[in-house]
Amino acid sequence: MAVEVLAPGTQTTVQDLPGRLGLWGVGVPPSGAWDDLSFALANRAVGNPVGAAGIEAVLRGPVLRIRRPVRICVTGAATAATLDGTPVPLGRPLAVFAGQTLDLDQLLANVAEIV
Repeated sequence: MAVEVLAPGTQTTVQDLPGRLGLWGVGVPPSGAWDDLSFALANRAVGNPVGAAGIEAVLRGPVLRIRRPVRICVTGAATAATLDGTPVPLGRPLAVFAGQTLDLDQLLANVAEIV
């Protein structure tokens, strides 16, 4: 397990690109990341394929304890994101170490992407 959820945030989901397509016939609407450009750029920033899964939050982001070293990139409206209380730079890859806590806090607009 790489992440422990300390607080879920509002409508926090795991998404990918392009999401589920072509399933309207069985009642599943198209899905995937809402802010697909920010999502794709975050994935590229950490060296993932553009469509790799990531976390998307609406209104209030989650609080996550990182359990193993990872590289993250926070994009979108997460202007108050912190890592152990230190502001997280948006749109830049960041090394996170085991035991650190990422808090996405209130989102300035609608959506934040965490890859």
